[in-house]
Amino acid sequence: MRARFVPCRRLALVAVGALGAVLSLVLASDSARVPQRTPLVPRPGRGEPVAIPLEGREGRRAGGVFRLALQLEDAAAFASHEELWLYLSGATPRQRLIAAELRVRGSECTLAARGGDGQLEGQPTVFVKAPACSRTRVSAGAADLSVEVKGDGPVSLLGFEPQPDTTPGTIQVASSGVGRSALDVRGQLVWYPASVPRLVLLNRMWRLAPESPLLLALVCAGVTLALAGCLAFPTAPLADASRAWGAPTLRAGAGAALFAASLALLYAAVAPPLSGPDEPYHLLGFADLTHNAPLAQDTVAWMGETHVWRMRQQPSERFRTIDLDRPYVVDDPDLRATEVAQRSAVLARLWRAIGPWLGAGRAPGVLMALRLVNTLVFALAVGAATAFAVAAVREPFRQWLAFPFLFVPALPYFAMHVSETALLCSLYVLLAVALTVLFLDGPRAYWSGIPLGIATGLMLAAGRSPWPLVGLLVVALVGRALLGSRSAAFAVRDAAVFWGGFALGTLPFFALQDEPYRNMTTTWAMRFTTHFPGWLRSSGEWLRVRPLATAGLILAAAGLELALRRPRAWVGERCAGVGRTLLRPAARALVVFLCLSLLGSLFLSYPVLPLAPPLPLTPPQRLGMALGSMATMFRLSGPDFLLSSSFWVGFGWLDTMPGPGFQAMLLLLVALALAALVLRIARRQELRRFAWLVILGTGATAALVLYTLGTQATPIALSGRYLIGWYLPVLGVIGSVLAFGPPSSAGEASGRTPAGAGRAAALLLLAGPIHVYCLCFILARYF
Repeated sequence: MRARFVPCRRLALVAVGALGAVLSLVLASDSARVPQRTPLVPRPGRGEPVAIPLEGREGRRAGGVFRLALQLEDAAAFASHEELWLYLSGATPRQRLIAAELRVRGSECTLAARGGDGQLEGQPTVFVKAPACSRTRVSAGAADLSVEVKGDGPVSLLGFEPQPDTTPGTIQVASSGVGRSALDVRGQLVWYPASVPRLVLLNRMWRLAPESPLLLALVCAGVTLALAGCLAFPTAPLADASRAWGAPTLRAGAGAALFAASLALLYAAVAPPLSGPDEPYHLLGFADLTHNAPLAQDTVAWMGETHVWRMRQQPSERFRTIDLDRPYVVDDPDLRATEVAQRSAVLARLWRAIGPWLGAGRAPGVLMALRLVNTLVFALAVGAATAFAVAAVREPFRQWLAFPFLFVPALPYFAMHVSETALLCSLYVLLAVALTVLFLDGPRAYWSGIPLGIATGLMLAAGRSPWPLVGLLVVALVGRALLGSRSAAFAVRDAAVFWGGFALGTLPFFALQDEPYRNMTTTWAMRFTTHFPGWLRSSGEWLRVRPLATAGLILAAAGLELALRRPRAWVGERCAGVGRTLLRPAARALVVFLCLSLLGSLFLSYPVLPLAPPLPLTPPQRLGMALGSMATMFRLSGPDFLLSSSFWVGFGWLDTMPGPGFQAMLLLLVALALAALVLRIARRQELRRFAWLVILGTGATAALVLYTLGTQATPIALSGRYLIGWYLPVLGVIGSVLAFGPPSSAGEASGRTPAGAGRAAALLLLAGPIHVYCLCFILARYF
């Protein structure tokens, strides 16, 4: 039945429109005022640092007023800047600056600094020119500095002893000693480049005209897709229809695809070009794969135009008006094309297929086209995963099973940027939903074998970073063999569909492998599996090239599942009572642990994986730190930069991250969802689901161990975008709590808002501002 246009749906449209307006206003707002500093004393002219005491003191407000005569040596430089930054030093840390003034003798020019009881030590005192300075001519001569502070003790002005035979500093202080030279004052003259709307600078980065409407049109298209998603997505509980595929399934898949396309398109339009991790090198890889030499040359030139070398990994740097038409080029030892065919057999085939369509276009057009292709693939993957969840699960709100992924701000960013990670994100979504359906253990859970096999086969052929996930997959498959089907009457059918579907789904892995990719996997195995158990390395290498052996193992697992039917029933009859008795205490203990973990993070220092440890870590040490950090992942402060922050908010070259408070909010939402999930399982005495929770938790731990051991040679590889395939199944299982709830149609029958509309409004009002905030944060970081 077609969903009614209820008030909450109208509210959703208004909310999405308002969020789109906020993003448009930020795009149209002026860029940041980025200070450009000219030191008063060039570095070669700096001698020994000195503290120049200020003279005189008058008691006032438990503090004093201090004065010092200065000498302007370079009046032209002084007059051409807007601000003067000087460095003051107090006798005690408690001294605070109240106000300061610098008055140029013989003119009306004054510069004032307002401290607002700010700290005196360790930060510059900013003197701002009065309007009169622009109306009068400043010439070399004397100036008077006066400083009012709160707190007892002398005050000094920091400076340098002058170097012999060097030009005097812009501002000096006459030495009190006979025969001694004047002292140079430490500080900077500051001016600010003109500000323009952020959209103008973003257009220029893309080599568009300042007034070009293209990027704004893409933003509007993203907002329009979200509005269409609000209209298409079903919010009411879904009845368990006899046909798995029907109107609700298609509408849920279409709505989810529209939401995913909206987010990925917004990030594709707003994220500056080449700002994705290693994105310029992957664009060079595309040019090399498609034999497009002009594109490679244009990409290198474009890197200089976008100032990517200057801004990456430098959060304080911005793209400014003075950077227009002034390329910034440095010697980049990493400048090379990525070996696409070796990194991903699937991506190489995709890029070879679309390469002729893009022709010999210039770098900006090709990059945007590749981002849009990734956006489309991500939308289709989310839509297909949602449709499958609706068809395979019986929970009343199963249309929300893919929605937790949209709470990860960096996911649509990773899913659209140009690299093999974008393709893997789409496959990880399918994998996570298949494992979530397996966890929910409904009557149709046996269908999860098909998407699980497809996701496994494609992702193992799409890159090397998913390979440690084999640990999670093996444990999940063993769990399926041990627990079997819920239905004893259809056990043979369920086992045949699950294991047969998984076997057929893995065939693309063997079909897609070519010589470059096989060589890569062999080299990768030799380098990154050094610390793996020997039997695991040899078994994996043996199975990698033997599809018949893999099919034999899958057939053996199916036989094991069927052979365990009677032992499983026997164990269930004798252990069900004990399991139900222990279920509630175990669930409550987990909730208590979550609460203690959250509260303890405010007072304790939790384990974090160091980015650059002072001494190399041994594999056991590094493994202990990684497991300890993930065991305490639910924290309100001190997030782990590598294992947590770089996944949730790892925009750019790990240089663009919202603060710990924002990350704490995201983790708090996940902790609340996990607590609600385990309490519901305990309350309903769902032993099989709890067993699946333990099994998948064990598998996630095994995968994390493999990830850690596999990155021992390259520690930075254990970071956000490489852990997406680990995080998404965990979030999918935890977020399955959104699917629960008793179906009800009473509200709809009476004309009121149907059940589920409130849940939809709450999720939209949470997810929407999260992404708009991050999009605005990206704009503020680069412009």
